[in-house]
Amino acid sequence: MEHRYDKFREKASSIVPIPENYHLLVEDNVADERFFIWEDPQHPEADIKVTLDLQTGALMKLLVGEKQDNAHTDTDCATPSAGQAKRTADEFIKQYLPDLRGEYTWVYIEAGRRHMHISYRQETGGLPLPFTGCDCIVDSGGNITDFEHYGRKNKPAWPASIADVKTVKQQIVGDLRMKLCIVRLYPSMHEVEDLEYRLVYEPAPCFRSFNAVTGRDLFGPDHYWMPHSHPVPPPQTVPEQQDNNIEELIGIDPHLFVLVREQEDEKSIRYVWKEKEHAHQPAAIAEDRSFKAYWRKKLPGIWLLGNSIVAVVEKSTGRLRQLYKDYACAGNLALSRDECLEKALHFLQRVFPEYPHYLRLQENEEPEDGQRPDREFFAFDIYVNGIPIHLETVRVGVHTATGEIGIYSGVSFEMISMLAGRNFQPGITEQEALKLYLGHLDVELVWLERKEEDFCGYQLIYRPTTSADRTVSTPEYGERRGVQYIDACSGKLIWSGVVKK
Repeated sequence: MEHRYDKFREKASSIVPIPENYHLLVEDNVADERFFIWEDPQHPEADIKVTLDLQTGALMKLLVGEKQDNAHTDTDCATPSAGQAKRTADEFIKQYLPDLRGEYTWVYIEAGRRHMHISYRQETGGLPLPFTGCDCIVDSGGNITDFEHYGRKNKPAWPASIADVKTVKQQIVGDLRMKLCIVRLYPSMHEVEDLEYRLVYEPAPCFRSFNAVTGRDLFGPDHYWMPHSHPVPPPQTVPEQQDNNIEELIGIDPHLFVLVREQEDEKSIRYVWKEKEHAHQPAAIAEDRSFKAYWRKKLPGIWLLGNSIVAVVEKSTGRLRQLYKDYACAGNLALSRDECLEKALHFLQRVFPEYPHYLRLQENEEPEDGQRPDREFFAFDIYVNGIPIHLETVRVGVHTATGEIGIYSGVSFEMISMLAGRNFQPGITEQEALKLYLGHLDVELVWLERKEEDFCGYQLIYRPTTSADRTVSTPEYGERRGVQYIDACSGKLIWSGVVKK
């Protein structure tokens, strides 16, 4: 075994030149792979990561970090041409995937920031098979700085016949609705100049999958909708008055826990309490090259997460934003879901007393096995002036054995107060927004990898798209530019930006 590992180390160190001042920091098995990391002690970010298949020794991943003080700007370094980048990637694949080169016939090249992405895939019918082949990144110096191999899969046969695209599109259009909501737009994700909140119409459902042979939806219409939610009344009994002291608010027992960290940034204060018997950081072991030791070095605060209580407080409002309790929780209660909900509402009354005006409880499906859970979880959608805030949710977890709050994930009350004062009013109707959206809606064929009880393999599907670029992209690199929302005040299209590494 050790002889095989020596061979692996020799191969990993030969893929790219390892400078003499680099130290071998990690040499460990992770799942079914052998993982190596070399690091520059003066520039830890400029590390070299190599992953080999544990059985065959084949190269699976390569990542070469860049020194931050040598990082190039967009203007001082030219992006390699597509032809140059592909020749470099072809030679790399010829060397490290010699038996598979001819399998990966679909090629997609995209310019990134000062480098080129080259994706190779297996294909059937001219369409790429997701999570096959490999990805390469070629930098401005003509070097492979990022490589990942997904492997070869059994190729599906092209169907003898497929459903009419017009019939599929009619189903999509017939079920489509425009949902009014408030969204937070990011310049890194949307074509906007500044981070901002807007009132928009969101298409729903916007993601659907249709069997390309039968033309039927793979999952049914209910699959795509978020759970319904309804207003939440105050708790049946008024909770006892609590002091503003954070330890009393979240129930810290000073005999069992001690505050070991208090960190403050621009927006929040983070507290960590540890059980007294675990309140000291474990000493590092010299020459430990395990992956676990690596993360202890990279994330020195990771030891704080076990046997601990973590709370985050919003500085501007003094409100609790997050709570997480990780320790053994013994008790002899057997609370029902309704009893746990009452505990959750008591807690919300203390940390978010205005919650009846803003929160709506999501409906919950009963577990199929019928077993009582150790914890009951409650999710609350956030509404401001009757309009939902997109993807903003409050979550509360209650231990059924003790009634104790184990998890609380809140939202910024400063944000809620700001949005409540905006008084959003739509300037166009849902039907007008739908007409604008349908002007860009189309349908495309793609292969979908499914691993389910009734199906395992690749299936050809139709899916809706609003992309301005009809070229099929690779799922690993995010989404293409497409219409994501309609501005409800101006009627302008809001495009998603192209995500690039």
